[in-house]
Amino acid sequence: MEEKILIVMRDNFLLSKLKKALSQRYTIYETGEFELGIEYYHQHQPHIIIISDLIEGLGGVALSDYIRGQSMDVKIILLLREQISDFQYAKIRSGADYIINYPRTDADINAMLSLPIFDHINFEGSGGFDTEFPMKDVSSGNLKEEMGLFSSLGEYKIISKIAEGGMADVYLAMKQGISGFRKLLVIKLINRLFSHSEDFIKRFMDEAKICAYLNHKNIVQVYDHGRHKQQLFIAMEYVEGIDLANLLIKLPGSIMPPEYVVYVAQELCYGVSYAHNACDDKGRNLKIVHRDLSPQNVLISKSGEVKIADFGVAKSTINHHPSMKKSIVGKLLYMAPEQIQGQGSHASDLYSIGIIMYEMLTGKHPYLPDKNTASPLEIINAILKNNYQPFPKQTEQTTLLEPILCKAIERNLNNRYKTADELLNDLLSLPWGSRQKDFQEFLLPFLKTKS
Repeated sequence: MEEKILIVMRDNFLLSKLKKALSQRYTIYETGEFELGIEYYHQHQPHIIIISDLIEGLGGVALSDYIRGQSMDVKIILLLREQISDFQYAKIRSGADYIINYPRTDADINAMLSLPIFDHINFEGSGGFDTEFPMKDVSSGNLKEEMGLFSSLGEYKIISKIAEGGMADVYLAMKQGISGFRKLLVIKLINRLFSHSEDFIKRFMDEAKICAYLNHKNIVQVYDHGRHKQQLFIAMEYVEGIDLANLLIKLPGSIMPPEYVVYVAQELCYGVSYAHNACDDKGRNLKIVHRDLSPQNVLISKSGEVKIADFGVAKSTINHHPSMKKSIVGKLLYMAPEQIQGQGSHASDLYSIGIIMYEMLTGKHPYLPDKNTASPLEIINAILKNNYQPFPKQTEQTTLLEPILCKAIERNLNNRYKTADELLNDLLSLPWGSRQKDFQEFLLPFLKTKS
């Protein structure tokens, strides 16, 4: 099957570099005009689109938003120039899969082309750009050969890639010691694309510093943070099991029985309450707000434990980067109205828990008719303006649970839960629920099947 790329930009130098690197695998279409970009998209149906923010007409952000509104399948890379870059606005408005600084050197171009969407490109034949980064996907094949410099990080031996994120990649690793000591854990490495970005380095360090103060059964534990051969890493607990997003995909109708919804929500409240009340060594509240609670960041172990992961965009009093305290970060579908407006608080995390509860109970979003096809702008408008969609099926259990959930996702902060303990107490007051052992037994068939 022919694979196609559309490049929309007015930079002949960068365009020639990209064409040289990509032409061996892809059919390339190019234009520097907004309207032609739309026409070429509809005419050729490309798999990948690279858009510069400076093009003739309405600009790259608007073009990306238009294309994302047409399809969720096409992969979009939006390039922002430093002098006008506003990553948070662009992230919300454009719907692009990747938003990166405009490439200015061969190393920048190579870093961009090492994204996982550019699979199996032979860079040796593309002009021979010099770079210290491996160009292959490390999720398969000979890991030592593919990882190159990073087949091990000091005492940690890399085994396989687990996941790729916007800021970091996650690997399964093993720590070995004397007398046959072996321990599986997870290594989080700052994404190669952002390894030279001061902004992302500070965010990465913030995550490690915040997590160093958190030690709770419902929060993924961080063991170590350091630098190996110029590569920043975080070593953390390995949770053998599944994340909530993938579990919901496996469930019939993506719906979880109410008793297990309550159990998961209770465990999230325990973890969130601990994080919100965490203090530094001098007893000062760190004022931590997770800001990215979502099914992808809820890990469930094979023994039924529920753990909160990824404090990569958390806000606290110890953030290195002041802009992180006011920036709009997180996943839009689970983001409270005030967080969209840059005013995230403890109550915003409780709103996210409420959205997760609704999704577990119904397989849907309380304000969006179809969360899978909505553009970023449609999601924002729905959260700010749309009416709540009542449970499609009322039972004795959901009748008792719905008022609690509605209070958690209340748009008006004055009417929402103020603390995680308040929400937890109402959940604990329900005359039914579940235990970890019961939840473990419920999980077993879904952990044995593939996605």
